[in-house]
Amino acid sequence: VLPASFARAWIWRAAAEALRLLAWAVHAIIDGMVLGACDSSSTLAPLSVAIAICALQDVTAFSACISRMPHRAARVSLAAFAAMFPAGAAATLYARTRAGASEQALQAARVVMAALFVYMALFEMSPPHTHSRLRNCAYLLAFLCGAAVAGVTDVLEELAHG
Repeated sequence: VLPASFARAWIWRAAAEALRLLAWAVHAIIDGMVLGACDSSSTLAPLSVAIAICALQDVTAFSACISRMPHRAARVSLAAFAAMFPAGAAATLYARTRAGASEQALQAARVVMAALFVYMALFEMSPPHTHSRLRNCAYLLAFLCGAAVAGVTDVLEELAHG
């Protein structure tokens, strides 16, 4: 018989792992929703590259997390995670085509998703602080390049729709 303190510790560890997996699942759904909200091929290509880079990082972290799990739980978690991306895209496509979502609702959803990605870029994925001016300039330049790509994508989308 296991002591109660061991059982409580196991429950807390399992809950922490479940929350980590839930965060990656929600991120995958949002990635799918972003791609599903694209309404032109000119925005789909650059957006797909950015999301693929994020998805590769998520898969790596997700794999490290499930490597500590029993094999059956890891397989179920992996299958659920793999279904999240297409589920997000399908939900957005359904909202656009069948549910009759207005253009304003889609624009509002895009703003919310963009805000989430900006938050992640600024706070969750920010590089460690350094005292090197050159390195700080490089980080700033990389951020500005990313913002420029987002701006150019928006302009291309507007041009595509005339």
